[in-house]
Amino acid sequence: PHMKPMFISGGGQKIYECVCDEQVTEENPYVLVPKAKIMEDFRLRAAVCDFHPLKKQITNYPGEEVLVIYDPDYRYGENFYVCITEAGKEEYLPSLCPSKLMRRKK
Repeated sequence: PHMKPMFISGGGQKIYECVCDEQVTEENPYVLVPKAKIMEDFRLRAAVCDFHPLKKQITNYPGEEVLVIYDPDYRYGENFYVCITEAGKEEYLPSLCPSKLMRRKK
């Protein structure tokens, strides 16, 4: 219930700074996208916005950053999946890249 698969187009990847195999890789599979950036994209691109299928969940999302995870093998059916709850973000984030998080906390 915390995660939703989502296709992010090449143009969307540039907007959200999650270009596949450049800014996100199998070794570094996630980005934290500012909710404000997504809300601005809703305003500018409306239904064309990659997050449009999750507009209700993103609009109601209480956090400031949305966890977006690269899924290069399409395990969940799309090229990314998105954490749509803060509880889920806190639960999944440490498992994604523990060494990176340890460096971040120092």
